[in-house]
Amino acid sequence: MRRSIVIALVGAAFAAPSPAFAKELVSARVCDGASCATTTDRAQLGALAQDEGPGAPPPLTDRRRSYAVDVAVRDDQKQLFHLRYRYYPAARMVRNQDGTWLNVAPASVATLNALAARVGSDSGPAIDWLRWMLVALGVSGALLAAALLARRRARPVGVSADTG
Repeated sequence: MRRSIVIALVGAAFAAPSPAFAKELVSARVCDGASCATTTDRAQLGALAQDEGPGAPPPLTDRRRSYAVDVAVRDDQKQLFHLRYRYYPAARMVRNQDGTWLNVAPASVATLNALAARVGSDSGPAIDWLRWMLVALGVSGALLAAALLARRRARPVGVSADTG
């Protein structure tokens, strides 16, 4: 709940006409398990400061795909801190570290989806090549181990040449 209050305060700071902000969003990073996409664009960061309040947890089918989100915020003393949560695109919701589910405003959904679309594409095909190479090495190792085990079992145990 505390994080949603901070996000609401940051959103209020961006909505204020005063040029001095109490809180400033510095960057946002969206990651899946393999790669990340980051933005420092002020318009996108301003959109992330919006939420539509707490909501009920979405159905499990809407939780299949999620992204880790890290928003860097600088306060008026120039101290940097991070807001971390999970974004569930199918549910259009985020889940804070304390477990609170928040409905995401349409502008925030657009920004999070744009960053999520860049995840993986920023890393290029090298990541896919590396994954396939690791899978191929693992399969090769398993096949070699199976062949060695089969060869060892095929040898008769305790048979000598002078059994006669």
